[in-house]
Amino acid sequence: MIEELLNRIASLEKRLSALETENAALKAENAALKAENATLKAENADLRRRLGMDSTNSSKPPSSDGFKKKQKKDRSLRGVLKEGEKKEKSKPKPLNQTENPDETVEIRPESCEKCGENLVGSESEKIEKRQVFDLPPPKAHVIEYRSHAVKCLCCGEKTAGKFPDEAKAHVQFGPRTKALAAYFSSRHMLPEERMAEIFKDAFGMEISPSALASFVSNVAEKAEKSQEKTFDELQKAPCKHLDETGLYVAGKRDWLHVISDKFRTFYRYSTKRGEMFEGLNGVVSHDCWNPYYGMEKVEHSLCNAHILRELVAIIEHEKENWAKRMKRLLLRSHRLWKNGGDCPPRVEKSEILKKIYDRIVENALKHYESLPELKPKGKEKRGKTKRRAGHNLALRLQKRQDDVLRFLFDARAPFTNNQAERDLRMTKVKQKISGCFRSEKGAKNFATLYGFFSTARKQGKNPLAEIQALFAAA
Repeated sequence: MIEELLNRIASLEKRLSALETENAALKAENAALKAENATLKAENADLRRRLGMDSTNSSKPPSSDGFKKKQKKDRSLRGVLKEGEKKEKSKPKPLNQTENPDETVEIRPESCEKCGENLVGSESEKIEKRQVFDLPPPKAHVIEYRSHAVKCLCCGEKTAGKFPDEAKAHVQFGPRTKALAAYFSSRHMLPEERMAEIFKDAFGMEISPSALASFVSNVAEKAEKSQEKTFDELQKAPCKHLDETGLYVAGKRDWLHVISDKFRTFYRYSTKRGEMFEGLNGVVSHDCWNPYYGMEKVEHSLCNAHILRELVAIIEHEKENWAKRMKRLLLRSHRLWKNGGDCPPRVEKSEILKKIYDRIVENALKHYESLPELKPKGKEKRGKTKRRAGHNLALRLQKRQDDVLRFLFDARAPFTNNQAERDLRMTKVKQKISGCFRSEKGAKNFATLYGFFSTARKQGKNPLAEIQALFAAA
């Protein structure tokens, strides 16, 4: 009996040991599954975040949203950031009658409508004037220069009159034609083939696409000196906006950099994205791309429109309350800045807003540090620890606090970098219409001319008249 009990106890102990081993294995497996589940949830949230990206919560352009994508009314920040902003639009002058018409057509009745009496030669009792404004029939204006060789009565030497620079060949196109080709190409983004159609259909001028390309290059050379002056002025400006975008040249991706403000625009073509402008001072506004921080003797102001879009994405996909509070804070700060005429509010208010900013960022970092670490599925941990999108943003807001809130303390600093983004937007239209540039020379010509036209438009000048004036000044 005792022996059976001992055997029974030994069997139970053996069974208990096996169960303990199995339990430990299940616990380890459960812990691994929990970690895997947390990673999969994070990956799923990241994929959903990427899938839900559009122009309202990322830097993607509005054209990528598609026609079928319906946006919530409260998602777009465009109307909020423009609230109270009065955009200066050039109002067209009313069409009034002119005292000196180019042509007058007299309309006289030949007979009386009532009795049929002949009215030819009768005096007019009343004259009513109506004027029609129209374009004259477009046609080429041909100027013939005749150089006369005159013999000197004193020494017998013959002296011929000198032809102007625009008449170097027996037959050629004039400066206004070349200026209009550059205007069509770099201001209205038309390709050479379509410009050739316009000149043929509208003016009856047969111009080959290759000739039009040479016209654009010729005008760009004349505009280079003006753009160099524009860049010198922007270097010394108290605040300038910087940005860059891809530019496809001869089948490869190069870059177009812009530096601009409200009155000037300068573009530079480069094969390297990280090739920064040199010789700048004052405040530079940008989107927090790291190479901008390699510039010396400048102060940085970050684009809060970018930050707001990132916050919207975190609110939608990570459901984080700190992002909601930060969004409200930035929008309230923007409202104070806008009400002050795009200038900082009182120092006391700015300091209060800064303290609230610090508290929000501090709470956000504590929250993310309390969450389990993200571990990529099926990969060993190497390099930096993977972080959530919200965690990365909170760290950036902490590190770049002065640059994010510079608009609250520095009258030179803007709230957004939208000026540079607007200045780059039409370059994408150029590539969509005309495709990539065939040579680096063509890309540089476009950068020079588009900067010239943009500067003229910002300063309230007629871009076409300004480019024509370059020939007169030469």
